[in-house]
Amino acid sequence: RYGYNGIRYYSKGRNNRPAMHVSFDFDRFLDYMFRQSVAEGFENDLAEWVTTWKDTLSMEILINKKIVDKYPENLLSYHQILAADALKIQEKIDEEMFASCVDESRFLEYEHGEYIIKVPESKDDFLDEACQQHNCLAGYVNTFINGECMIAFLRKKDNPDKSFITLEVRTRPNGELYTVQAKEKYNHNPDKGMLDYISEWLRKLNTMPC
Repeated sequence: RYGYNGIRYYSKGRNNRPAMHVSFDFDRFLDYMFRQSVAEGFENDLAEWVTTWKDTLSMEILINKKIVDKYPENLLSYHQILAADALKIQEKIDEEMFASCVDESRFLEYEHGEYIIKVPESKDDFLDEACQQHNCLAGYVNTFINGECMIAFLRKKDNPDKSFITLEVRTRPNGELYTVQAKEKYNHNPDKGMLDYISEWLRKLNTMPC
């Protein structure tokens, strides 16, 4: 903290993004947060809004090597533009490495009842999912390729090309798989029925013979 109104936000780099050192005025930030969270429909989930704001600043650093705007108007729209630009930066990534990661994650694929779980086949699938879901998945390509996480798409069987739920899966030190995130459009949480479906999928994955 600096004086009464100054705050510095520090975040360790994650998802292959640089660490952030952000100084800002606390009162201005609160005013911005409440105005934007209401305008963007986050008034009942300020934690999710803060996550989106931090992710936006992180992508600004990735793209511009600095923060251009701490308080962007229309945060969600700006976030989506940055997400698309972030994906373009990743275009030089080795395609063979990406294909290898896809093959290694195919064991996540699943089909039961009215739903299927599939894995992305290309970097374009990340962008398509990000655009359909209005989330920041486009910035996760490096994280996926580096083996830090696995990504899967839960879809309705009768409409497998339409995004429904985006899944981020990681592995605990003991080898157990777990979901870091399971999000519907606009980062909304799935209902209990879908969470139960995801839990059963994970249970089956974790009890598969090695």
